[in-house]
Amino acid sequence: MIEATDDYFRQVGNLIDASVKSVKALIGALSVYYRDKIGLDATVTTLDGELMDAYLPLAGESSIEDILLWLNTRDFIWERIKGRREDQAMFALPSILLLYFVVGNFPSIATSPGLLTDEELGPIYSDLGLALPQ
Repeated sequence: MIEATDDYFRQVGNLIDASVKSVKALIGALSVYYRDKIGLDATVTTLDGELMDAYLPLAGESSIEDILLWLNTRDFIWERIKGRREDQAMFALPSILLLYFVVGNFPSIATSPGLLTDEELGPIYSDLGLALPQ
């Protein structure tokens, strides 16, 4: 019984480690990409982890490469981010790129995590020519 419990907690620990590594890899990749496109370092905060936890599951099976490829086809996003970065802290986060991806690909469910308000998500929808779901 003790060995079974130990094995269970070891497996849970391994799953958590794998999840944390994938989120860190995504934040790292998005931070580098952000710097390359915006010309400024992204600000990594604990909010990034919360946004990743909330929105990454909505991206389905999309890989980091899928997200970056999608962003590469939407150059207009960079000027929008630059314009909002000073006044809206969320636009200084690397996770803003994941938010654009999720809204652009899954607009009907992007509001479902409830972590961000309609006012916070509205500019992203607008930038992509979409209306917030009702």
